[in-house]
Amino acid sequence: MRKKIKYTNEDMGNPKIIEDFLPPPHKINFDTPRFEVKVNLNSQTLQFLKQLAKRKKTNHQKLIQKILDYYTQEFSQSLL
Repeated sequence: MRKKIKYTNEDMGNPKIIEDFLPPPHKINFDTPRFEVKVNLNSQTLQFLKQLAKRKKTNHQKLIQKILDYYTQEFSQSLL
């Protein structure tokens, strides 16, 4: 974004607060069967996930799996 952001003091309406969807460590389950899927990520997202995985001492691919699994678990019932 090269264009400078111009902030105003206008009303934001009623913003919706969305709870964090990332799983806490105790909810991670490694025992379910897995299927291989190819996902294309931009470089910024991949670097972020790799850094997070390194801090958590895990593989970035496993971290991505767990994030997607948790997202599905949390939101699959509300979308049906």
